[in-house]
Amino acid sequence: MPYVWQDPEVFLEHNGVTIYHVYKDELSDVPVEDWYSTCGCESPGSAYEFDVIDVPGYDPKCDGPGWDERRNYHKKLIEAAIDAGLIEQDAPLRGEPEWSSI
Repeated sequence: MPYVWQDPEVFLEHNGVTIYHVYKDELSDVPVEDWYSTCGCESPGSAYEFDVIDVPGYDPKCDGPGWDERRNYHKKLIEAAIDAGLIEQDAPLRGEPEWSSI
């Protein structure tokens, strides 16, 4: 466990937006599954965090059983949301896009 602030691990970078893993609290070094952040310098619980199921277009049928499948789906979904302007750097998740799913 870290006892000093550590920058969160990067989940993906796409079109100038960096998405970070989210952690349970300041002392945890294990990412919370399905939660991400658009800001790497905010404490857990900030407005920049989002659950992937809140990303417009999320389809639970596409969220595979294994971590690799889930991770790939999350990347595709988040990249599509970035392209649609719903996810921006250092900003909370926005509302509905003009598309229904990826």
